[in-house]
Amino acid sequence: MYGLKAGDIQYLERLKGGEVEQVCVGKYDLQFHLHPQVRLSIQSRCELVAANGTRIDLWEDGIRSDNFRFTDLLGGIVVDVFIDNSTTLRLRFKDGRQLLVYDTSTQYESFSVDNMYV
Repeated sequence: MYGLKAGDIQYLERLKGGEVEQVCVGKYDLQFHLHPQVRLSIQSRCELVAANGTRIDLWEDGIRSDNFRFTDLLGGIVVDVFIDNSTTLRLRFKDGRQLLVYDTSTQYESFSVDNMYV
């Protein structure tokens, strides 16, 4: 499936209230395991953004920055989930930080939330 639709929010809202228990780094993916039992797997581009809107870190095509900061989300609690447009999912955390996940491929899956693939 390519792109997000407004109605997809019903499947993504289960991320709300989730606490980041693990951040897993693979060769080509980045995974966030949230309690209770929700997994977000990203194979495309994502950004970690500070409460003031400044980009803290960027993950893209399996390339991680020298200052890899996505682990800073450990213990973070998701308070809201948004579909900004057909290619952007945004998670807002209790401390104001945000995780933006982008659907960047028309050919392959860009990310998944448990059994929902985008």
